Amino acid sequence: RKGLDFVHLNILELSQHYKDESFSTVIDKGTFDTFDVYDEENVFARKAADACFHSLTTDGYIITATCRPFQRRIECFNHLPVKVVEICEIGKEPNDKTPDRIYIVCLQKVSEKDTIEKELRKTIVEFDGSYRVA
Repeated sequence: RKGLDFVHLNILELSQHYKDESFSTVIDKGTFDTFDVYDEENVFARKAADACFHSLTTDGYIITATCRPFQRRIECFNHLPVKVVEICEIGKEPNDKTPDRIYIVCLQKVSEKDTIEKELRKTIVEFDGSYRVA
């Protein structure tokens, strides 16, 4: 797509390849979940959150998909001036053996420290396609 670049690299090495405030959006699928498996204290997840944060322009977005509780994903960013814009909970087919829910968490970089719970919007999308705001 014109004007849209997809980049694949080690998130912990982001600053070696790009200067601060290079991106308007960072999309993650699985990186933070992988860190959770090996790092119960969130050390690497917080480093990845730092890298995402510094790479974003002011008012930029971090969108992350997780099979962990969404609160666990937000914890990775608690030390940064971000706000949660929306959490989307995605259901699954009844006989599906994957985790019960998948969450899409959208955070926004802000210029001053904001509370994580402020302005939270939660939506739920069921497997049948029904959609509701919680």
